[in-house]
Amino acid sequence: MAEQEKQSSTSLKVRKALSQLSLTFAGLGLIAGIAVMSPDGRFAGLSVMALCGAVPLIIGPPGLRKYGAIAAVVGTIGVIVLAGSGESSLYRTKARIQAVHELGVRYCEASAGHRRRTNAWPSGVAELTVPKKPRTVTSVSFGTNGSITFILSFPPVKDGALVFTPSGVNAPITWTCRGNNIQEAYLPAACRTVGGQM
Repeated sequence: MAEQEKQSSTSLKVRKALSQLSLTFAGLGLIAGIAVMSPDGRFAGLSVMALCGAVPLIIGPPGLRKYGAIAAVVGTIGVIVLAGSGESSLYRTKARIQAVHELGVRYCEASAGHRRRTNAWPSGVAELTVPKKPRTVTSVSFGTNGSITFILSFPPVKDGALVFTPSGVNAPITWTCRGNNIQEAYLPAACRTVGGQM
């Protein structure tokens, strides 16, 4: 009988420790879900929260089960909201295009610097010190007029493009952005209709 009580006490301690650890990770998932700007990061953080919340809900002592239930429910609701209609949700699509736009601005700055140094537009990424293209971009091409085109790789804008075009060949070089085969609702403000100046 004493042996059974000892095993039961050990089992309770293990379940309590696992539950507390899981709730800690659930809290970190919530923080990531709120603080991270990328939709994929938020989705991952809230997924971790939902999964970790399930541990104390299933195996935790009664005092921790309610916290597990709260974490699991909040995380699940967050995942559902972010998932929307999957890859094509407006939020995720706009955020991904915005990230490509921000990368494009960096390419534009590097391209303008190359133009000032060499008096010629770059013909490819190899001539610039820029981050490599993300998986959301199929390809990056450079036009002879200095334009830079990012072909997108994700639905519902797959094969659409963000096109950055320079004005002027001497400082200050200004850039405009426009979308090609991308619904205007998805585009950053700087790339809508006539094309925004950066």
